[in-house]
Amino acid sequence: MNPKLIIAIINAIVSFVIIVPMSFFMNKFINNSEDTFVQFFQDKWLILTVFVLVFTIYNSFLKGRKLK
Repeated sequence: MNPKLIIAIINAIVSFVIIVPMSFFMNKFINNSEDTFVQFFQDKWLILTVFVLVFTIYNSFLKGRKLK
């Protein structure tokens, strides 16, 4: 397997694990939400996954690439 791909997958997993609780607490304290973590995760997991994937792909494969 490509080492760059393995690093990108690990970065995506770590980013997801960090962003989900951070987003939950931001929603809880800033919006005064009464949602539990499970309710929040069920509602937002797809949005957070897309967010993490877009930025992981950008950082791993597109950043620093010269355009022709």
